[in-house]
Amino acid sequence: MPICLKIGKQRIEEKIEQLRVKYSERDDLDFRTMILDFLSNEISEIKTWRLLKKEIVSLKLYNTNRLFEKARLLLYESLLPLENNQPAQVNLTLVKEAGQIIYEAKGMKGMKDKLLWNFIPKSCYQLIHKTWNGIGKW
Repeated sequence: MPICLKIGKQRIEEKIEQLRVKYSERDDLDFRTMILDFLSNEISEIKTWRLLKKEIVSLKLYNTNRLFEKARLLLYESLLPLENNQPAQVNLTLVKEAGQIIYEAKGMKGMKDKLLWNFIPKSCYQLIHKTWNGIGKW
């Protein structure tokens, strides 16, 4: 089993226990609803990581000279350590460089591009927002 799934399973079990303790006084329906919301978010996150990896492969196969695609590839590859919960392994310099390249290629419109963000898990948003602070009008 890949480490991301082991970590995910452990996180899910811990979160369910936390919710169970926190909301033990509430009725069963509230608790079930919270669990389903949490699981839905976790599944969405796992699916997005898979999409990110597929997009990395596609971008490498496409082998374009376009700056925007090269910057996307640089950004996506830089985020991969976060999947295994290793934020210290993320090269923030490369994340910032990718943002600068995107800005040079397409401006703020490129930095907010839906294609770019569709492949980025929500758990990475804060890191990107902080790292891109000061690029253009970000």
